[in-house]
Amino acid sequence: MLACHGETTQRPRTAGEVAPDAETVIASEDDAGPSAREPAQRPPYKPPSSLGEPIEIRKTKRTRMVYADLDEGAAIRGRIPSRESFEVFEKREGPGCSRAWAKVAAAAWICLEHTEPSDVEPAPLPTLEDGALVPFLYARHQHHDVASTPPIPAYASVSDARAHADPVELLPAYGSYAFTRYRPNNGDPLLITSDRRVVRAAELTLFDPSKFGGRELGEAPIPAGHTLAWAIRWQTWIHAEPNPESDTLARVNYHDTLSVVGDGVVGEDGERWFEVPASNDHARGWISDHDIGRFVPAPPPEPVRGGQITVDVDLDEQVLSVWLEDTPVFVTLISSGKRNDETPPGIYRIENKRAYGKMQSNAHARDPYYVDAVPWAMYFQGSYALHASFWHDMFGHRMSHGCVNLSPRDAKRVFELTSPTLPHGWLFVHEHADDPGAVVRVRKRDTPTPDRREQLGGQGGNSIAAWSEDQVP
Repeated sequence: MLACHGETTQRPRTAGEVAPDAETVIASEDDAGPSAREPAQRPPYKPPSSLGEPIEIRKTKRTRMVYADLDEGAAIRGRIPSRESFEVFEKREGPGCSRAWAKVAAAAWICLEHTEPSDVEPAPLPTLEDGALVPFLYARHQHHDVASTPPIPAYASVSDARAHADPVELLPAYGSYAFTRYRPNNGDPLLITSDRRVVRAAELTLFDPSKFGGRELGEAPIPAGHTLAWAIRWQTWIHAEPNPESDTLARVNYHDTLSVVGDGVVGEDGERWFEVPASNDHARGWISDHDIGRFVPAPPPEPVRGGQITVDVDLDEQVLSVWLEDTPVFVTLISSGKRNDETPPGIYRIENKRAYGKMQSNAHARDPYYVDAVPWAMYFQGSYALHASFWHDMFGHRMSHGCVNLSPRDAKRVFELTSPTLPHGWLFVHEHADDPGAVVRVRKRDTPTPDRREQLGGQGGNSIAAWSEDQVP
């Protein structure tokens, strides 16, 4: 499997640093909370349904698979976790189900066995508290990069952890894990997993997810004749001339946006420099291409159909844009695959989307990794995905083992804007002819961009074997 994460470059904090006076609930499959917060966001996203209003709301008693037809042998369309509500639009009798089959989305059917009526509206997964950036509290061992670090014991209960009883599981020390609850435990802090395993937190460090966010072009259009850019260096300066030895006019903070104009000139240092218009803070100046990531629009590949969403990934600039037909609507920085793990150029579709899921290396990888509950994952080619990265803040630089890393808030936004649509209450969804995946174009200057899209048949989806928990990269 391909790795889909990068190195952590931010300062982690010890679990003890978040120790409150009383138990703090962070998140769970049914009750998620933040490890970082952001200002108030837009109302929760809920895509329109072409099926009309639901005739009923039900809740699962156990995990249920969703099929493309009234047949458990049909292609998998998705999965609804245990204890989640979902909408029902139609009921039919059918083979292999002692109760009725229910239509739960376009070309999506679930057997109503092990479900019950509910008055709780389905919620989008992953669940976030107001202002939360990520659905879980993420942590890893302080010495995760030392091969001799022993595994992390996981206990069956808080009382077992307190008593130092035999663990029920040993977690590899190199892994990054998702937790739902933090308990101070009288100075010996504990972290609780979603499956109620208990881990001692004294030697763990907590991730502080990036607060970086892209730009909604409908709300903040780019001025005519200007090019949107971001500062991608900690020391980014606007100079009086296209020369690093010239006077500095102003400093641009890391990941701040700015506008440049023109096609740039080659400076005395051999680098390309771009003109920065005068502002209230500085006179007209110049900034090095080395210090910025620019949004260089490239129209989506033809043909562009009505209502089509295209995700464009510019590997040279490390910039991603989302287009509605021929108009860009959202743009941001990303981190693609680093050297020897490059993200492959090509034209794809989003094949499936997961609210969250684990990513792990091959069993005998020289650089093993395990990342738990990676949120907002959009797979477009085998193990390659667009997804949130809570472990670094190096957007604008190549960091991953092949996937396209986005900040948490950007991954959530791209997830919302793209198809296939993940209905509320579902954990994952596969594309289908009735709900094809958004186009993904990964491009690099002077490199062919082959069309790698396969024809999408009426059934779509994949088998259970191909998408079991252990197979998700």
